[in-house]
Amino acid sequence: MNYENTTHVIAEVKDGGYGQKTWKEVVDIEGYKFKIKSGKEGYLENKWPLLQEGLAVEVIWGDFEKDGEHFPFVKDFKIVPLPEGEVSPLPQAASKPKAEAPKLKNVSEEQTKESSIESQVAAKIGAQLIECGYLTGTDDLTKKVLKWVDDRL
Repeated sequence: MNYENTTHVIAEVKDGGYGQKTWKEVVDIEGYKFKIKSGKEGYLENKWPLLQEGLAVEVIWGDFEKDGEHFPFVKDFKIVPLPEGEVSPLPQAASKPKAEAPKLKNVSEEQTKESSIESQVAAKIGAQLIECGYLTGTDDLTKKVLKWVDDRL
């Protein structure tokens, strides 16, 4: 089965899970709920800090089949500009000019493949947030995300 990608403006993000399984439960401004699990090798879990209230997220859906029954799941997500006509509940996202892309440290050859991939993902996500106008320079969200990116370099 194929599912169309969907865009949601995040209203709330909650932790969920049981035992060793954890996920984020996202509720959009229209009340639609979906779970974002950790993903293969923790790929989506590394992106969980991006799930912030007021940001728009494009969800790429996958299909899981078990015993002939199909279940949609979040395969990936990315931060995108707000849909036309939407106003972010975060004042800094709507009112401040776009920031210059931060200068990121180079990945050294001694880093493991895993940390190199994590660094590349962090840099790409940081650039997407700047491009979409969510990171504006000195606000708390920008500081949190840039610290998250820097911790992975």
